[in-house]
Amino acid sequence: MKINKEGELEWTPTDIAEAISLLFNSKRPRKIPKNKKEKIGIIIAIKTIDDFDRIKLENDVVLEINQYLKSSKSEEEFEVLYYPKELSERITDEKTAKAYLAKSRGHLIVYGLMEQGKIDGDNKYLFKLHGVVRHSPISTILSKIFSLEFRELLPSKIIFSENDEVLGFELTEKCLKHVIKYIVAIASFVSGDLKLSKALYFEIKNDIEGINNYENIDVLKIIISRIPKRITEVMSVYLGVYYNLYTSKRDNKYIASCKEYLDIIKETDPENLQACFLRSMYYFFEGNIQQAINEIKRLDGSDTVTKLNLGFLLAYSGDINGALYNYKKTFYKSTFSNIYNDTEIFISDVLEKEPKKTQLYFFRGFINFKLKNDVKLAKEDFLFFLQKKKKGEFVKLEKLAQKYLSIIDRKNN
Repeated sequence: MKINKEGELEWTPTDIAEAISLLFNSKRPRKIPKNKKEKIGIIIAIKTIDDFDRIKLENDVVLEINQYLKSSKSEEEFEVLYYPKELSERITDEKTAKAYLAKSRGHLIVYGLMEQGKIDGDNKYLFKLHGVVRHSPISTILSKIFSLEFRELLPSKIIFSENDEVLGFELTEKCLKHVIKYIVAIASFVSGDLKLSKALYFEIKNDIEGINNYENIDVLKIIISRIPKRITEVMSVYLGVYYNLYTSKRDNKYIASCKEYLDIIKETDPENLQACFLRSMYYFFEGNIQQAINEIKRLDGSDTVTKLNLGFLLAYSGDINGALYNYKKTFYKSTFSNIYNDTEIFISDVLEKEPKKTQLYFFRGFINFKLKNDVKLAKEDFLFFLQKKKKGEFVKLEKLAQKYLSIIDRKNN
């Protein structure tokens, strides 16, 4: 500070920087900030060379990220912790980043450096960024895939001219805030919080698609291209849960509960095998047999599971030739034994409710005889079929049942 010719105090750039630094640091305690319970803690620990840059970083990037994350409609709230200069400078590598992430009880930390300098003869801003995420224990393979995706999406370098600093900072905050939410969504998924993961993926999709010319921003283009796959992953877990409940409780209501997730996957991954099978089951329980058949026919149809499903539906609908054709295509093909058991149990469930579907007794025997090699149960089914069927009905199946009974009797003698 000096006195000018008029006898007034004159502030030099150094004085202004020192005053801003004092004001800036007075607002932030030196102790390590702690994330509040039940909140998703995001830590920004980016170093700057001077305090003017730090103010710009806070106003043009951190505040925007904070506002964006806090506008999330998910029940869990985000908490953005902006590390002061002293703490940011301590984080120099992944090891220290992990340590401070744990101390702050945070979930994700973005650290690195923002500086100005001459690059190719032009004054430019340079961001060097890294990130670490905390999540529940997951398999080594999944953890590696997750880490690779984070490193791929978080830009390691962002460079823009001082002449374009408004657009440059805007691009930086857009990339960071969407990458952060996307990575938190993945972390929530692998940690088992499906509800949060689902909500965040849909938010990100809507947010990015609402940005003009987002296709010109590589990071956003990559994220939006991967969202359908990520949403399908979450929906598939829900389907798996409901299917397991169905198999253990034998209650159709659990398949009905899949409808919401099946509709979503129809948009994100129309050819998803798991969804096609469960959608076919849903239609079957709703009484729409033809739609159930159409759903299975959309698939390639060369695998055993598809043939068994289609064979059952055709048998149920009375297409005996079609059913026999598909069941015979499963002969001598290796698959998990529980597939045959599940098919047999499913037929038994249907027969319990619809005993007049006598053709299904034959096909249950067919599975026991040809696929499970259980001749005792096969014989019971074939005999029951012959006893229950009406005279002149299912003539082809009658002849086959008698043929198989003869073979069984010869084996037993």
